[in-house]
Amino acid sequence: MVKKFFQRGTLGFLMGVFITVLIPVLISFSIGDGKYYAIVPAFTEQCGNEINAAAIQYLLGGVLGFMCAASSILFEIEKFGILKQFFLHFLCISVSMLPIAYICHWMEHSFWGVLSYFAIFTFIYLIIFISQLTFWKIKIKKMNEKLSKTSR
Repeated sequence: MVKKFFQRGTLGFLMGVFITVLIPVLISFSIGDGKYYAIVPAFTEQCGNEINAAAIQYLLGGVLGFMCAASSILFEIEKFGILKQFFLHFLCISVSMLPIAYICHWMEHSFWGVLSYFAIFTFIYLIIFISQLTFWKIKIKKMNEKLSKTSR
């Protein structure tokens, strides 16, 4: 299980860096003025220069990707049950995402900024949770139907 944790985490790290590069590209395209908006100016100022900020942001994006991928191993612990698995996964992702988002200035540095970021994060997580739960319930139902047909 530990080996699987690190294998998933390593792949997740690479995906996290990729996504941390991709999102600013998409934002820059959507702004459409020909500039590349890789780093929030406040984070650049905090880090001293743009290259330091970019390196730290990409590293932290990798850490976030690592945690997202590695914590998916929780869904293989059958004794937990689906709600406990999702709650623990949500906790792992939250504990990773929120400090990284705060450090990188992906949210406003105020009480309401943090609260609204957490609310949006939770809303998106719940949508993913409900869609995954629905997907697997349908898939299990179809598998059970096939099993009952073949056992007749």
